[in-house]
Amino acid sequence: SPPTPTPTPTPTPTPSPPSPPTPTPTPAPTPAPSPTPTATSTLSPTPTPDVTPSTAPSVPAKRITGKISMTVSDPTAFVADAEAKQGVRKGLAKVVSLPEDFISVTLSVSSRRLLAGKQRSSRRLQTGGVDVSYEIVVPESSVVEAEEVRDVLVSASTDVTDLAESITSSVNDVKGEGIYLMVVASIEAPSAIEETLISQDSTVTESKNTSSEADRGPHAALVSFAYLIVIRLLLL
Repeated sequence: SPPTPTPTPTPTPTPSPPSPPTPTPTPAPTPAPSPTPTATSTLSPTPTPDVTPSTAPSVPAKRITGKISMTVSDPTAFVADAEAKQGVRKGLAKVVSLPEDFISVTLSVSSRRLLAGKQRSSRRLQTGGVDVSYEIVVPESSVVEAEEVRDVLVSASTDVTDLAESITSSVNDVKGEGIYLMVVASIEAPSAIEETLISQDSTVTESKNTSSEADRGPHAALVSFAYLIVIRLLLL
């Protein structure tokens, strides 16, 4: 019989080394979105409406202007003296029987300058001219009418005596007697009456001025007369 073949041994397969596992990538963390800051609203200040101040209603009035000429010791000081100006205004107000608030005056040194006593005095008291420009505004509600005021001023332009005594005594009342020697030389005829408008706030409650030289007493009249004589003598 034929020989039995020897079986060929089946080779044992060499095991392949296991492949290392592929590492799973670690996912990068998703960055959290930065929160958008909430804008703080800036509140604009509420504009304050422009308030136009209410103006007082205008009322009809009448205006009179004019000029008074005076001779005064130390005219420069007199013009700069607020109390002297107040005295002139007060004296004019008395003559026309109106409140002082209705009258404004402006004083200026005029070119009429004289050296008292023709330089015979060693003191050489300087005298000179002072012009008083006045404005009188008479409201429609005034007790004294503008026509009456103008009539008084027209009379004063021909006879200045009452006006002179009133201004002199009023200045002396305010400043004291003897501070200034003064003579009211003349007053021009007043202007024609002009129609105008004034603020109602500028009007004042008035009472008709009835003061007279007798109300001021005889002393004021004597002082005024004495000053008038002194100035006239100095100007000789």
